[in-house]
Amino acid sequence: MAEVRRGGVQILDAELWYLDFGSGPPEEGVYLQGGLHGNEVLSYPTLLKLAALLEVVELPGAVRIVPCANPFGWDAFRHGQAGRLSFPNGHDWNRIFDVQTELTPGTVESALRAGLVALSEPFGRVLDVHTPEYGLPHIYALQRAFAPAGFDDLPHVLTAGPSSAFEDFHAQAGRPAATVELPSTEPITEALVERWAQRLLRAVLEGQSQGPLVTGRLENTYAPIGGVLALAKELGSVVEEGGELVRVYGGRGDVAVLNARHPCVPLCFRRRQMINAGSWVVRSLVDIKQRTAW
Repeated sequence: MAEVRRGGVQILDAELWYLDFGSGPPEEGVYLQGGLHGNEVLSYPTLLKLAALLEVVELPGAVRIVPCANPFGWDAFRHGQAGRLSFPNGHDWNRIFDVQTELTPGTVESALRAGLVALSEPFGRVLDVHTPEYGLPHIYALQRAFAPAGFDDLPHVLTAGPSSAFEDFHAQAGRPAATVELPSTEPITEALVERWAQRLLRAVLEGQSQGPLVTGRLENTYAPIGGVLALAKELGSVVEEGGELVRVYGGRGDVAVLNARHPCVPLCFRRRQMINAGSWVVRSLVDIKQRTAW
């Protein structure tokens, strides 16, 4: 059985607490975190379930889990705010990790970035666990940098980089890193938590996979008008070029029909049914390639 050790890092008036398992140099181990966006809550029980699983298996090396990587976003969402953006500055919590960009000292963004970088930087592999707004599970990775074991069947969105996302910060530094997007279309149940914790366990124990079955890049579709969003296709369906994706019913009786610019598979829709002009409404996988290995 693996010994579990609890620690914490103070950031402003909050604590980043973590769980350490196993032994060996961290550069040969794996770091996992969840809840960077405060509204993406499935990662929290999933990582706690993973922690329980790690206690009863033989680990190949050191493992660190930060179940709640953003106590500020957690509290904001719990009190009715969106949880995705910092307050009062309005930064996307997963776009603060470009260390070339100076953040104002003493702000929540600066403190959180410093804390998470310090906790994760010693580790050789990094998995950042999220959920899409209303979407299917998928993986983000910097081009072909890393394909975690246990997730071969999920679409892998290959990002060109560089960006200021947490996963990309580590990938740019040469560490195998990926963002794991858990599903957000069904209620959180114990069975759902167990299923994804088991997948993450495989990623911890086995490391790199043989390669994903499907890869592509992500393309956003934006609403030209505000109004009520109506979906024309199901998540995961194959949509030909020119096929209808969604309609937006405007407030003056006008209707905008949004069609696919390329053959695609919708991975994520906007959860809100009343949307503003300029909002993204569909995130689709395009330039799709079927592969058995990278």
